[in-house]
Amino acid sequence: MAFPPRLLVVALLSTMLPVACRQASEPAPASPDSTPVRPSPSVVEPFTGVWPFDRAEEALAWQLAVDDGRRQWALDPARVSARYARSVLRWGFPEVRQADPHTFEITDPGSGAILTVQVGQPVSQGEGGVWAITRVDEVSGSDLPSAVAETRNALLAATAAGDYDALRPLIDPASFTYSFGDGGDPVAYWKDIEANSDERPLEILAAILSMPFTHTDGVYAWPFAFDRDPASLTQDELRMLSAVYSNIERAVDSWIEFGGYVGWRTGISRDGTWQFFVAGD
Repeated sequence: MAFPPRLLVVALLSTMLPVACRQASEPAPASPDSTPVRPSPSVVEPFTGVWPFDRAEEALAWQLAVDDGRRQWALDPARVSARYARSVLRWGFPEVRQADPHTFEITDPGSGAILTVQVGQPVSQGEGGVWAITRVDEVSGSDLPSAVAETRNALLAATAAGDYDALRPLIDPASFTYSFGDGGDPVAYWKDIEANSDERPLEILAAILSMPFTHTDGVYAWPFAFDRDPASLTQDELRMLSAVYSNIERAVDSWIEFGGYVGWRTGISRDGTWQFFVAGD
């Protein structure tokens, strides 16, 4: 049956219009070369940074680095706090305790000193946001007498500078013990050890001074193992001593066989006199 020309046009339009409308309402397919655009992060104002960055542009750079899979430790405020203590204060084995979501207390086992820091997320909030130290309180609560703390700080300053000669003013040749052999120059002795063995006395001194101390016979001694039965050392204590002894099991066996700790040790008397830095029996 043949349709009149006008009716044929109307019929064709009635079938085409729904398709055209549906196509117009659907989004155009994405170009194969197009990629999602990540919104640029911005700093939450106001921003007051202390560490590891103190400027807004640095905060943005750190956030982008974390987003790209780098500096992942900055996602954990406890790790940020511990790194601050190690990097800035030279606390070798900081102990970190969270007081509230934005406050951490950091303890230096080598002195008993406590530092409180505030932390914040200057860019992205919540999971995935970089953390920074935003405030640092005064160090307080050292368990060492002031004279002992002063000498320990001077020793740590020399180790941080890598300067053996900076130890000379702290040595009293008449009373200082550095070897159980013939007398001589302690600094020359330590330099000779470094030149002819794998041991690095300056690094060892820094490590043991960062460990917990013990107090015996008027002398503050490091490390904690100084007057301990080697067989009683805990796994955490052994891990700490591993900073000095690469084969801690063998070292402990030798101490047990001898009957006491005879590893590297140092001591400062109550009046601040550096008494010894020695290893062996």
